[in-house]
Amino acid sequence: MLTYYNRSVFALTFAATISSVVSGGLMIPLYTWPTIAQNSAGDYECVSNEWQKVASSVAANNTIAIVNPSNGPNYGSDPWKKLSYDTCIEYLKSSSVEVSGYVHTKVGYPDISGYRPYCEVKDDIDMWKNEYDVDGIFIDEVSNRWLASWDSLKKVTDFNQLLVDYVIDDLGYDRAILNPGGAYFENIMVPYFGNPKVIAVVFEGQQWSFQRGDCIWGLWDTTQGSFTNGPWCQYVPNWDGIEPLKGKMDDGSILPEQSAALIYGAASTAEATEDSIEFGTDANVGWFYILDNWSAWSSTPSQLVLNTQAAMVL
Repeated sequence: MLTYYNRSVFALTFAATISSVVSGGLMIPLYTWPTIAQNSAGDYECVSNEWQKVASSVAANNTIAIVNPSNGPNYGSDPWKKLSYDTCIEYLKSSSVEVSGYVHTKVGYPDISGYRPYCEVKDDIDMWKNEYDVDGIFIDEVSNRWLASWDSLKKVTDFNQLLVDYVIDDLGYDRAILNPGGAYFENIMVPYFGNPKVIAVVFEGQQWSFQRGDCIWGLWDTTQGSFTNGPWCQYVPNWDGIEPLKGKMDDGSILPEQSAALIYGAASTAEATEDSIEFGTDANVGWFYILDNWSAWSSTPSQLVLNTQAAMVL
């Protein structure tokens, strides 16, 4: 007999005592192996503890899980990997979790040196559409505001808008998620202002870069002061040039449910987790993930941290 996580009494109690503060939910890079096993009837079922934690969260129906078999959808010649992902994706969806498939857009990671050909990225998206049952696509390695010599604002905008339009308009997916991992060029989002189907990750990094005693600590220049805790904490006002994007988020052109913050290296406390979501919400961020592990996305959070953030996005 298979044992699954139950929705904890703690989480339900906490959810009942705190009002919803988020337009969005949890966005979880679920890059752990989807373990499966046969039940007594001979059918395969998802038994991964990490995936069960996500599916049994009180915020399951406000959660996007990003899945990534091998830097994209390719499972090679491994039918067990395909069966494992198919089984556990179905399990997530049966628990009302939205699932997005991962694609990468650049070459040479970690020393990125250029774009993958558009047709290659499109082929990955087509594979997700044709061979998996996912609800959307997570587009990684989107350029942020600090461009390499081989990149340009036009390239960033044109390339990624082509992908988003293909995902949403041509394939009919419900979600396209762009991941610059930090402050990006707001031009990318102009056609999608007010469209919650399109989300951009405005922060991906350690909790210390998101919130600390004083954001001025650790800045490369302190003459301009600092922003407050949240996605802008790590930037120098005026000189880092993030104000145009911040302005579009502040004035609601980019809705809260169109912005995400993915935080790792977090403290294993309810207080720090609550603070992260409150600081993000103040900056009009709607999607969150807080992981109390220094190894980004290699696990799920402790039950306390998961329960706390899940309760806050109900």
